[in-house]
Amino acid sequence: MGGIYENDRYKLSVDDDDMHAVLMLTPSGDDVAYDLEDVLDFLLQSGIKMGVDKEKISRFIEEKRYYEGFVVAVGKTQIDGENGRYEMKFDTSSEIKPNVREDGSVDYLNTKLFEEISVGDEIARYIPATNGEFGFTISGKFLTPKKGKELSPLKGRGFDVAEDGKTYYANMTGKIEYRYGEINISEVYDFHGDLDMTQGHIRFSGDVKIYGDVAGGMLIDALGNVEIDGHVAGATIKAGKNIILKKGVQGAGSAYIEAKGSIYGSFFEDAHIVSGENLEANYLLNCYTYARGKVNVRGKNGIILGGRTHGVLGVEAQDAGNITELPTMIQVGISDEIMEQYAVAAENIKKIDDELAVLENGIASIMVLKNSGNAPEHEAVYTKMLQAKIIKNAEKKKNLEKRKELFQVINQAGYSYFGAHGDVFPGVEIVFDSLRKKIHTKYVNSIFKVMDGSINILPLD
Repeated sequence: MGGIYENDRYKLSVDDDDMHAVLMLTPSGDDVAYDLEDVLDFLLQSGIKMGVDKEKISRFIEEKRYYEGFVVAVGKTQIDGENGRYEMKFDTSSEIKPNVREDGSVDYLNTKLFEEISVGDEIARYIPATNGEFGFTISGKFLTPKKGKELSPLKGRGFDVAEDGKTYYANMTGKIEYRYGEINISEVYDFHGDLDMTQGHIRFSGDVKIYGDVAGGMLIDALGNVEIDGHVAGATIKAGKNIILKKGVQGAGSAYIEAKGSIYGSFFEDAHIVSGENLEANYLLNCYTYARGKVNVRGKNGIILGGRTHGVLGVEAQDAGNITELPTMIQVGISDEIMEQYAVAAENIKKIDDELAVLENGIASIMVLKNSGNAPEHEAVYTKMLQAKIIKNAEKKKNLEKRKELFQVINQAGYSYFGAHGDVFPGVEIVFDSLRKKIHTKYVNSIFKVMDGSINILPLD
């Protein structure tokens, strides 16, 4: 209803969206008297029915504020309802975030691999959707809000829903995760105390948490994460996900640490380390280290000394080697193992394609016979061929994913480098694939990377 409405006493301006109106008192003579009812009557005749500010009208009349426009009516915008939501009562982040000290080293002691929950704990509460609030225009038209959408009940396992249908409680003690819209609580093998031969090895299908030390000769083999609060001696630790060793490893040459995910530790001495992703530590001493991702040795005392350290996607440390020129190898880039795995995956795909072609031909031949009604005795063979096709397609998909993953690693490795924020001492040997460079003079704050077919040394910004 936007427009201008006026006579010899009033001038009213209404905006196009029918939400605001501005009034001006325009007396035609010196002795014109206004009263509230008269103004309200004019507004009503002009179509203004709601949102009128009577107090402001009275004040303008009393103060005789003529020929001065003022907002006389305001509509109310509808407020749409909010969608239903879940309020989680635990940390849903799956990212491992170690605490970095002032010197740049990491306090792994206070780092968590996973969130733990106890039976009976409240884990989530549902906040229902709201209807919203109605609005109105100054002409009296009601504005209907959009109702919020309700969410489906939470899916997962390890929890129950209260009678109110909104509160969720853990029905077991263990590790809690929120991924892909589901909550899952799984059992965690908690071992309080030191793990040694009197306790026996640990093999577990979930996550393992050790609150004490792990003695030499012990085995921990978990499909999930492994977290150890104490020191690790010459033990074997394997994890299907991540490993965090809060007080580090003193392996005496017999420690073996392997994870399909990342490995974190305060320090590693005389250990063999294999990481499917990244390796982070405050120092490495006489270790054989391989990480398909990146090796990051943190802190102002973050040193790689002795042994061999291989980070496919790069290696970064404070110092490498020392003044005694202890032999120390830093290797960056693709390993023969990755290239072999890539070749195997490619060969598997070709082999499976050949097998699928044979199956397709066989299935097509039997279909011809089936359509002619001459192949009842081949029904069992036909079924087996279909089953074999499904299996082969699944194998092909797995190998395609493997080849894609390896291709990405190979591509990223082309940009990898070794960076030292402090000193690189003589005795260090740097290897990029087939290129090798032995260090004969100390370098400070340097980056080593391949350019134009050779290893170049540049200042590290």
